[in-house]
Amino acid sequence: MVFEVSEDSQVIAKYLDAKFKLNLFPWELEGVQSILWRYIENEIEGPCFRLNDIHWREMVPVSDRLRFLRHKERKFGRGCIDQWKGEQRELLKSLAERLIPFEEMLMFRPFLLDQQPRFVDFDLFGMLGNFLYSGHHRLPARHAHLQQWHRRMTQVQFKSFAREKELYTRH
Repeated sequence: MVFEVSEDSQVIAKYLDAKFKLNLFPWELEGVQSILWRYIENEIEGPCFRLNDIHWREMVPVSDRLRFLRHKERKFGRGCIDQWKGEQRELLKSLAERLIPFEEMLMFRPFLLDQQPRFVDFDLFGMLGNFLYSGHHRLPARHAHLQQWHRRMTQVQFKSFAREKELYTRH
């Protein structure tokens, strides 16, 4: 049986990494990945899901709307979604600012930490996938490297890592 031991653990992801030999958690990146995934899950996830959730009526089936709204309001307070809708401009600005370190990291390499995607690439990709899911938002225009990375991430396949590494080290 595998389970997370805390809010900040990645036990399940590390188990899958070891089982399928994905090389998402190499030892030499252990500390920096721990710092980055906490940042992603504490600073990036919030604005991403809030900006997606303001469009909930378009995505949640009528039969699940009461359950969805109840869940959100129990966790974040009554009227939270309307509040987020009113804060949309500020949330977008905040997200763009919080993405600056990732834009800077991608200026000199194809993925966040090196020549192939690691766990933090998939973590950030998932958060941004939530943000983009409704179709109402785009990645900030000023983050061109992040946009290129996002396109690369949509095409990543395990068997292609070696080939991608070769391609990216030549450029």
